[in-house]
Amino acid sequence: MRIRKKVVLLLAAALAAAGLSAVPAASAASDPGSPVGVHGLKGEYYTQSAPGAFDFGQLKATGFDPDIDFLTLESRLSSATGQADNVSVRWTGKIVPEKTGAHVFSMIGDNGFRLWIDGKPVIDHWVDDWEKEQTSQPVELTAGQAYDLKIEFFEHQGGSNLHLKWTDPGGTKEPVPQSAFRLPDDFAYDGAIAATVLADGRTLKLDVAQKLAPLPAQLANHTVNPSAAARAEYEHEMKEMIDEHSSHPSVVMWVTFNEGWGQYDQARIADQAKSWDPTRLVNNMSGLNCCGAVDGGNGDIADAHGYPSPALAQPDGKRALVSGEYGGLGLAVPGHAWAVQQSYIAVDPATYTDDYLARLDEVRKLACKGSSGAVYTQISDVEGELNGLLTYDRRIVKPDMKRIKAAQDALVRDASNPVVAGCPTA
Repeated sequence: MRIRKKVVLLLAAALAAAGLSAVPAASAASDPGSPVGVHGLKGEYYTQSAPGAFDFGQLKATGFDPDIDFLTLESRLSSATGQADNVSVRWTGKIVPEKTGAHVFSMIGDNGFRLWIDGKPVIDHWVDDWEKEQTSQPVELTAGQAYDLKIEFFEHQGGSNLHLKWTDPGGTKEPVPQSAFRLPDDFAYDGAIAATVLADGRTLKLDVAQKLAPLPAQLANHTVNPSAAARAEYEHEMKEMIDEHSSHPSVVMWVTFNEGWGQYDQARIADQAKSWDPTRLVNNMSGLNCCGAVDGGNGDIADAHGYPSPALAQPDGKRALVSGEYGGLGLAVPGHAWAVQQSYIAVDPATYTDDYLARLDEVRKLACKGSSGAVYTQISDVEGELNGLLTYDRRIVKPDMKRIKAAQDALVRDASNPVVAGCPTA
């Protein structure tokens, strides 16, 4: 896969807030101590000293949180502290309004929360209950001025969520946007602040709080030629793997390289795998059209990758044509996703099944052009990757499986004919 590594950790926190009305003093938003261009808050994650203590027992992690609007905090609390219950979070930073006048803040969550603006309590609901919205008295704020902000939150047990909203002068109640938050002056954060997979499905845009230096030359291209020692180790481990799994009926193919990663002697390595196990298919390069990969020209499969639409390699009259990766439709299911989340192609939950079937129709069209198969990315979410038909915990099936099974059965039936049924005759 193109983006297998965790590239960014945006630790999302929980908040707690409390309330009376206040008229705080303001400081300039252009404070030189604030990191320029970074919008968000400092989140500190604690385990409590005892179950139900609702205190800040031991600091476990400190991170960057872009906003306070969490449908679920389970995976975030677990990744930061090692547990999802009996956890407390403290957020600090500044808030900068766009309008001058009275602002009304509201919070709702599971469990307790409280909020201070410029050191004065605005919302105080340090109570072990859930889903009871709390609303502040009006708070007078000046546009463009930065006010100290602190939010505290505790999670007792069960589910957890937290939302901070405001109603600005003349406006309606809405979540406080990331653009309104600033990091505290003493928090020298220089890490990742946003990650976006671009529309081509191949490129990850990573925003960081500091200007990055160019990558070292040896890291700029993953097709760097491996050393003699690395080659020897790779071939040794490949032989061990083939020997160890030779009797496993679920193994149908050996794929010796993927998308050019660490590639060398592609044809020789594929032939070596075939000699060690002549009973199985060999694919010398999965994704021979991607990322600097060089096709060894041998093996049983010519394998191309495409996102979101399947792709097909040029036929050579010797190998079966397969789309080895396609799809990558990403859908996060709250409560069943890791804290770090990314997908190749984000989709609307309401159209997820339709989007999948549209890609399957493209597989059918490739079958009419000689394709022998396609591999959807992927069966289940893997850690932070959200491309699975199942969530990573295998609890939730995302699409309408009856519709998908019917469409797949029809495709397999039609493509199994000597002449693929349903193809254009012109």
